[in-house]
Amino acid sequence: MKIWMDQKGISFLKNVGIRQGQTVLDFGCGEGFYSIPAAKLVGMNGKVYAVDKDTAVLSKLIKRTWEEGLKNVISIGEKHDLSGIIENRSVDVALLYDILHYLPKSPKS
Repeated sequence: MKIWMDQKGISFLKNVGIRQGQTVLDFGCGEGFYSIPAAKLVGMNGKVYAVDKDTAVLSKLIKRTWEEGLKNVISIGEKHDLSGIIENRSVDVALLYDILHYLPKSPKS
């Protein structure tokens, strides 16, 4: 996991197009497998909004950011309103990895 957080994750996110200074929204962030590499990649001039409805995983993410010395990750729980962030177009990249299984199934036509 350390190699992902410090190297491979950063490389992967660079290939996705994330750059220093950007603002990233990691929707369904879990424990931060993308949020932490993204925070390292965007640097202190960028920020990462880490969004998840599970407060237990957000607690783990917050602990990891403290351990890593990252101050550019903002954790957001389910009860927070994201409309201000999205409507103001203050996000450069939205990550929605591994969340499809959480979405409601659409009725068959």
